[in-house]
Amino acid sequence: MNGRKKILILDNFFNIENYVKLPKFLLKFLFKYKIQTLKRLITKIKHIESNYVDFKIITNSKKRFFIEDDIIIERLSDFRVGLNHTEFMEIKRNVSNISKKLVVNLYNNLLNSEWLYIENVFILKALEFYVYRFFSKIIGEFELFKKILHVSDFDKIVLLNFKPSLLKSDVVNVKKVEFYNTKIYMNLSKLSKYFIFKYIFRLFWISFAFYIRKKPVKNQDSTNVNRRNVIFVTNSKNQFESVLPIINHLKKYDDINTHLYQNINFIPTNSLRSFTKFFLKIRRNIGQCKREILDLFNFDSFNLQPLITYYFDYEFLVMSIKIFNNYFHFKHFLKEIPPLAIIFCDHLSYDVRTYLPYCEKNNIPSIYVPHGSISNIKGISAKTNFSYITASGERIKQFFLNKIDQNTKIIVTGRPRYEFLYEKGVKKLDEVKDMFDNRIYKFSPDKITILLTTSPYDDKSNELVIETVIIALKELNLINNLIIKLHPRENGVLHRQIMRKHKVEPIIVQNYEIFELIKSSDIFVSMGSTTILEAMVIGIPIIILDFINLDFKFTGEYLFLDEESLIITKDYESLVQNINNLVKNKQDLDRYALDYKKKSQKYSYFDRNNPPTEKIVKIILNANEKS
Repeated sequence: MNGRKKILILDNFFNIENYVKLPKFLLKFLFKYKIQTLKRLITKIKHIESNYVDFKIITNSKKRFFIEDDIIIERLSDFRVGLNHTEFMEIKRNVSNISKKLVVNLYNNLLNSEWLYIENVFILKALEFYVYRFFSKIIGEFELFKKILHVSDFDKIVLLNFKPSLLKSDVVNVKKVEFYNTKIYMNLSKLSKYFIFKYIFRLFWISFAFYIRKKPVKNQDSTNVNRRNVIFVTNSKNQFESVLPIINHLKKYDDINTHLYQNINFIPTNSLRSFTKFFLKIRRNIGQCKREILDLFNFDSFNLQPLITYYFDYEFLVMSIKIFNNYFHFKHFLKEIPPLAIIFCDHLSYDVRTYLPYCEKNNIPSIYVPHGSISNIKGISAKTNFSYITASGERIKQFFLNKIDQNTKIIVTGRPRYEFLYEKGVKKLDEVKDMFDNRIYKFSPDKITILLTTSPYDDKSNELVIETVIIALKELNLINNLIIKLHPRENGVLHRQIMRKHKVEPIIVQNYEIFELIKSSDIFVSMGSTTILEAMVIGIPIIILDFINLDFKFTGEYLFLDEESLIITKDYESLVQNINNLVKNKQDLDRYALDYKKKSQKYSYFDRNNPPTEKIVKIILNANEKS
């Protein structure tokens, strides 16, 4: 409207709560406090401008919130999803390259810093993935921040709870920008010290209580004294299920004990003195880390120092304490249960990278059995030092060849988790029921069934995926052939809202086995998830939705997405065309199915005469021969 000022408020950019884990009660308080602050700010501006003002808020908050009916509130994720995909992917590549450069240089510069070692564990190597994601997050956020400033046509931009020291004068038109800060947000960094010491006090208290309650370790029973121990380190249900076939197979051996290792949050009593010395040493020297980063890279328009201080004074310090705790607990555990071999399901997590140097130092065979599909994260460069890597296929073996140390042996075994797909096959379903209203969808050879899987990304990304597929299938008159499979962490509320908006009623399911749903369908539609490989193994035409601007924390791509025969859709038009081509040329369905089955062997190899579980068990039983 003429004569009305347009004001943009940028909320929650580069705040400490975005980069460190604060207590839930504090996050809830800060969220409510922020809303009240916004209301006061808007009332103040309205009073100054005599109500002739239109507001828009862009927030980096994870939660949506409401202020007034006529105020547009957009999350940063909404802005990100709305950017041109090609342009965004170029930004993302640049962010990844910068982050990798920072991590590599930091790693090399501090490699000889004695204070960053716990025995032979280099803390920066253990935390490489986490530090890389931190850099990706802040640099990515800054790139989006600049984009907002450049594309926004506003009379004034108000930065809420934003430290002026983060910006250099050339990044914005100073006359156009104002800062509105509150003492609570500006002093959050001081609170971090309190939470660190609270965490340490709790750690000491748990350690003391554990020592008081702990019963002496008894000598092994005479029936178990000659048994060999195989230890499985699993950090999730998904990881446990991936090695369950191996555990069950080992139980057939009378001289084998299997153990699940779980870290307990306490410091063994005999390590308390070492912990105190370690904490004082790293607290004293952590400033060097910050100086090294600031010297390594300097943005033209962005001052990293406040964010680096946030991260290294709190999150990095807490993670270092956890590494110390994990290392000595692991060491304590292995002294009580000497292992024949240790099985790991991950190669990036800090706990696994903490345990591996101890295994290497003490000649304990360490065997990596990947729990999922392997992603190519270009920002990770430190080599892994497992004794063995069990690759699910030849392509996976090639990927790891330049990422291992010279003593690591890679063996193509296949994936135990997929054995049943080859040996027993997957049954086809006759029907499925909608999870909300129990409507029944019957599978039939006379109609093409399209299966869409969604993931718990941000709402805007999911909305774009669901809406694009629904509109495309409405145009093709195939909307009643659609089944939507929810991720276990989704509730379907967003899906139902979009369905009501477009007046359609596809079936929504959640608790059906994904393998059976894929087997029963004719076309599989998904973003870049592990279910694509499962669909390749089963054999079904796959359409990959590649037009979503995912957050900077999603830094890798699955190796199987490099396959040229996969049908990649970059926009709505190509999605309509690809679905239409498959439906009209049904002979292509079988051709794609056979092609994908064949190519899946590069990522999920299977030899009926020497199945994956048996291969891996042989490696475990013979592992000490190498050591």
